[in-house]
Amino acid sequence: MSDKPIDTDAGAALVMSGRVEQARTSHHAGLGLMTPNQVHYGQATAIYAARQKTLDMASLANPERFVYKAPQPPAKPTTAWINPPTTAQITRA
Repeated sequence: MSDKPIDTDAGAALVMSGRVEQARTSHHAGLGLMTPNQVHYGQATAIYAARQKTLDMASLANPERFVYKAPQPPAKPTTAWINPPTTAQITRA
């Protein structure tokens, strides 16, 4: 990325499109290390189950590494908001 200032609308759009795509496809700790796309399109449950299966197999193969408790993947996300709806908006829905 250049240190030069962005001086056109087209240049700003180009920079922002790359950043938005990166945010959509990056794994987020607040989303259980899933991407926003995976959560949005309903893939979170399947991904969580696959991760748990992998951790279960690792635990069975290497019990000495998991002496305190069985491993678990990061918690599945419940809800995530940029601008949560107000109580009035929820009541109208």
